[in-house]
Amino acid sequence: MQALYEGPGGKAIKDSRIQFYGWEDVSGNLSTSTNKGLGPNGQSGNFPTIYDQRPDRVEQQQFVVYLERVPDEAQTDHIDVGFRLSALYGLTYRYTISRGFVSDQLLKHNNFYGYDFPMLYADIYIPKIFQGVNVRIGRIISMPDIEAQLAPNNLLDSHSLLYSYDPLHTMGHFQHV
Repeated sequence: MQALYEGPGGKAIKDSRIQFYGWEDVSGNLSTSTNKGLGPNGQSGNFPTIYDQRPDRVEQQQFVVYLERVPDEAQTDHIDVGFRLSALYGLTYRYTISRGFVSDQLLKHNNFYGYDFPMLYADIYIPKIFQGVNVRIGRIISMPDIEAQLAPNNLLDSHSLLYSYDPLHTMGHFQHV
């Protein structure tokens, strides 16, 4: 963002409070598993471990980009809007995808790597309701915790067995600020 702020039109970009950023997350494992063909896709030798389910590999877990504007919740004189658009490519899509929303790549074709849009939402901050209300409409991923899907929020790069059976996402959200 700093490079954009210092370039042509940088002041307008900074004043808009729109940011563009992302990350790449790669992991690897060494395994004692000798069964490299286990599972429905023939690639689950480390099962029940997920994310690093294929033995003796370096995996491209997630390449993620965000385009976002955070509403100004410090002010109290006007309604402000924000949004987040996120795009993810990599192995992690298997655990963020929602049935019916770009899900054929997993559910019909069982692609090991794929893409998803884990967060596509708009925020409307209304300062005059209670002491401020942020209404979020769209698709969000589960809230950050010790065990989260996206790399910056995941301290351990490992996940419970729950994630292999019940990927988490939420459509719609109401939050009192």
